[in-house]
Amino acid sequence: MAKVGTSNVNVQDIGSVLNAAGGSVDINQPLTFFTSAAKINKWAFHKPEKHSNLVSLTDNDRYANNCGFDVSQIQQVVSSLFTAASSGNTWSYILPTGGSSSPYRLSDFCGYNTDAIAPFDYSSIARSGSSTSGSLTATWKVVKNAGAEISMSKLAIADNMNADYYLFVCRQASGNTYTYIKSSLVSASDDPSEIQCSITIPSTGTWECIFCMGQSSTETTESRSDLIVMPNGYFTFSLSKEVIYVNCTYTSPNLNDYASYDSDSMVLNLGTTYFYITLKASSDSVPSTELAFGFGMELLDSSGNSMAMQYIYSEEANDTKEYSGTDSVSWNTVDFPQYISLSSYFSEADMQNAATIRLYPDVKVIQGTGYARMATTTYYDISM
Repeated sequence: MAKVGTSNVNVQDIGSVLNAAGGSVDINQPLTFFTSAAKINKWAFHKPEKHSNLVSLTDNDRYANNCGFDVSQIQQVVSSLFTAASSGNTWSYILPTGGSSSPYRLSDFCGYNTDAIAPFDYSSIARSGSSTSGSLTATWKVVKNAGAEISMSKLAIADNMNADYYLFVCRQASGNTYTYIKSSLVSASDDPSEIQCSITIPSTGTWECIFCMGQSSTETTESRSDLIVMPNGYFTFSLSKEVIYVNCTYTSPNLNDYASYDSDSMVLNLGTTYFYITLKASSDSVPSTELAFGFGMELLDSSGNSMAMQYIYSEEANDTKEYSGTDSVSWNTVDFPQYISLSSYFSEADMQNAATIRLYPDVKVIQGTGYARMATTTYYDISM
């Protein structure tokens, strides 16, 4: 951690910390400390701010000044909120400009931490989809960063949150139509420590979303203006659907009874792959056999050379299907097996160097007298 001390601070100390963190300032020209060349971390609580005080700022001064952020683009009608967020104009940090209305104060650097982090972290924790409709419901977790120095609930921009409020995921559906999914209620006395929000992406395409906070739980019109976009809260969610059909054949030892299945894959560009498989028998009876469905994943480089291969079978998620005697199979659906994270199976270096992932649908016998085989060799390539 590179941090300026809180007392007996001099120009040499400040300049050394700024340059050590990637800045390019001249210790002999302290005014460079207040320029973009200093690369000041905007998430630090103690940092130079555009403020009229001639003396050192108190903590309350900083909160009342929204910790130096330009909040003009943070709370607007929803369409403007999306425009500002998508262009990176929310939570912009304003440097002091000098003069009586915005003097340069070296004391602003006392306690400055170059490693300060944003108040919140966002992560996707669950997804469920339908290969029929192409829709996807995703659940995100909003977590308060314990080490963050700035508290949203104490900033002036959040003063209208003087009662309990909600967190939202807001999705731009089309034009000026928006969808809101609210979380459970959050206390106004503090930042949310851990909240879950879900939202449905209805079809393929790229959808713009923002995490925001607001007090109304019902208003869903474009004119809504009580929302505040949260720091780092803008993200895009892309859903693409690709379908493949693979002819695989299950056969009994005497080759008289058999079953076949087609596989339908939904591929999402979130580093995950969701598989949905159906099994269909050719008759009303099959041997006493337990089948597992799976697929191989092979990473290829830009020249088409194999880099790494992994196989996954449905028994990992207890999705095996057993048929015996005169069981009627008809069309049975297996949700196979779950959302797959490539990072669970391949190294980071392989994923970074891969140009294509090749999928090989497969079926195997877990127990029983039958055996499974591929009627044709079919694979599907997905660009990374």
